[in-house]
Amino acid sequence: MRQTVFIVMAFALMACGSTVVGQEGAGAPPPGGFARPGMGGMTPCPATALAPPPAGFVDRAEPLQLTDDQKTKLKDILAKGEETLMPLRQKAGEASRTLRQALFAPEFDAQKVAQLAAEAEKAETAIIKAEIDVWAKIRGVLTADQVTKLQDMMGRMGGGRRGRRGGGAPPPTVQ
Repeated sequence: MRQTVFIVMAFALMACGSTVVGQEGAGAPPPGGFARPGMGGMTPCPATALAPPPAGFVDRAEPLQLTDDQKTKLKDILAKGEETLMPLRQKAGEASRTLRQALFAPEFDAQKVAQLAAEAEKAETAIIKAEIDVWAKIRGVLTADQVTKLQDMMGRMGGGRRGRRGGGAPPPTVQ
């Protein structure tokens, strides 16, 4: 029973991690990954559902009516966020690939799979924490009305950059 739980957990983490890192085309499964049906393609895991927009988003965010100072701050926050997130996403992708290799190795080692699943989970957690940190900084720049408008904009895009065409989870409700 315990081995089955580890296998199921490993598959879930593998699908989640491969979604985070390698989506080549919208709606297409990542290389070596699994498609999880959503509204037309991939359904992101929590790490991708929280992804902040790219820095270029600021220039297209007319509905937010950002001041020049806000635009400058947001571009800086988002650019630094991407610098932080890129290596974390790469690490999560590698952890997911390593886990997948262990799952399909000629000799199945449940202890090794469990260890690799824990490492993949840790890598995913690091991404989520970093994305929440970026969102906290974004929230520090925007007014409450702008946050509401941003939530609407992100919802129409599918919850985040990688979830646009995949019908990702909607952003959390702003209170």
